[in-house]
Amino acid sequence: MTAPQPPEVELWRGKPGGYPVLSRSDAVLVPFNLVAGAVAAIIFVVRGRDVGLVPTTIAAGIISVLILGYLVVRLVLRQLVLRAAEYAVTDQHVVTTTKVLGRDLGRTVPLDRIGLPVLDESEGGTGTIRFGGGPLVDGLSGIDDWSREDAPPPPLVRIPDARRVHDLIVAAQAGRI
Repeated sequence: MTAPQPPEVELWRGKPGGYPVLSRSDAVLVPFNLVAGAVAAIIFVVRGRDVGLVPTTIAAGIISVLILGYLVVRLVLRQLVLRAAEYAVTDQHVVTTTKVLGRDLGRTVPLDRIGLPVLDESEGGTGTIRFGGGPLVDGLSGIDDWSREDAPPPPLVRIPDARRVHDLIVAAQAGRI
């Protein structure tokens, strides 16, 4: 991550203090995928036992394997993104960077282009800061947010002293810094 350009002033820099296995979007996607995968697997087993391996049962087996693969890849990608993530807040921007499979991803979004930050704080002061609320279903846990120019910055996930960082962002947006 590069240093801010003068006269921009860096207010905070950090990394995730933890790497959650599940995200908000998993409340919808994981149960849906498990049910869809189970239905496909049941069709594969029951229909395969009754009529043999016809195209329908083969398709059901392939679908169940793809759904399971999607869930595993989703969790692995989330870990790769978060373990390489770095965040910075300046008096003018929110900067997020990460590296996934050798590819650098990053966003620098002006504070005046994002909504008020939303803080989800846990005990001990660690928390996640989201910008603009964000959808419940966020693609691969926000991976899409790292590359879409029209999206708010990716959330600052599990950062230490989240309340202070949240207050810094709000103050910078209001021009008090």
